[in-house]
Amino acid sequence: MMFIGVVLLILILYIGFHGSSNHSDSFHKKRTSEDILNERYANGEIDDDTYLRMKKNIRNPRGD
Repeated sequence: MMFIGVVLLILILYIGFHGSSNHSDSFHKKRTSEDILNERYANGEIDDDTYLRMKKNIRNPRGD
């Protein structure tokens, strides 16, 4: 009976670690300021003019 418990524990640990390693890149991806801006625009938090102005500032912060 104890042998079955140990095998199940090992199986659960294996699936847990193996499954989480496949998604680690997408989970830890850092969001850029443009990603956040796009998200805010999509959620309706900012209007068209604000979106375009901020996007221009993100891409060219010094105004060159």
